[in-house]
Amino acid sequence: MAIKNSAIYTAQTQAIKGFGSRASGANVTAAVAVATFTYIVDGTETTLDTIYFGRLPAGAVVQAANIRVSTDGLVGTSSLTKIGDNGLATRYSSTSITLTSAASTLATATNAQVVTPAAVAEGNEILTGELTFSSALTVGKKITLFVPYTVVA
Repeated sequence: MAIKNSAIYTAQTQAIKGFGSRASGANVTAAVAVATFTYIVDGTETTLDTIYFGRLPAGAVVQAANIRVSTDGLVGTSSLTKIGDNGLATRYSSTSITLTSAASTLATATNAQVVTPAAVAEGNEILTGELTFSSALTVGKKITLFVPYTVVA
């Protein structure tokens, strides 16, 4: 059985100067910010509507495996079926998230975005979600997305 080194591990190993030294944290991870976007139900929604939650900064790399969707209570019989952007509706998740009761749910990330995440650029900066429902939504209720990201310099 062989040992395989990641690029980060190799960079850390080359930076170590003796037993007590460690590589710079910059070689391990970047600072993570969390964008919070809230949509308030207004009663005009129709099934398969796309919600534009907000814009992400240029260069942001969304940590798709950690996107969380929260709702503050009954939002009809509904779900958020896709989480993506204005470039690709399913970039971050194509797994339906039920919004029928107060809950906070971790989105199921698309494998491609976890393995090879794409940086936000013009044309894919608007975070979107597709809404489906079979009964009226409750006006005034909120759907909130918590979107962690790092910024590529």
